Amino acid sequence: MAAHEIRNVEPIHEVWIKPIANFMKCNVDASFSINHDLVGIGIIIRDHCGHFVKAKTIQFTPFLEVPEGKAQGLLHAINWVIELGLVNVVFELDAKIVVDAFNNFKVDMSDFGSIIDQCRNLVAQSLPNSTIVFIEKKANKAARVLASVALDR
Repeated sequence: MAAHEIRNVEPIHEVWIKPIANFMKCNVDASFSINHDLVGIGIIIRDHCGHFVKAKTIQFTPFLEVPEGKAQGLLHAINWVIELGLVNVVFELDAKIVVDAFNNFKVDMSDFGSIIDQCRNLVAQSLPNSTIVFIEKKANKAARVLASVALDR
């Protein structure tokens, strides 16, 4: 019988969960339309009680590969949160590649790495108590719907 080591693993939630007191939660997603050369971003902010605060959609071109588009979504969300004057924010994305890149601090000279570096710098300068975390698509439904709507504008 094989022995299995259990490591400290954070649970991945399939439903949206309220942040702790004094924190906001910002869910971010991106949708892509190759036919229209567009990327749509959906961002929704809720308070520690789970109440809606603000939402935003962004549409831009040219079309980006999925990792770059999702990273751009995070960058737009961070800039918007800073513009709104919020400070304690949990950013949630269903793009594991973006979350892992943000949290691993590896050097990446690609366009994707450049976007991640911009995100890291903004968080370090203006949002030091904030975190970027991965969630399942099911728990990111509101942002996913907004991202889809952004393509229809």
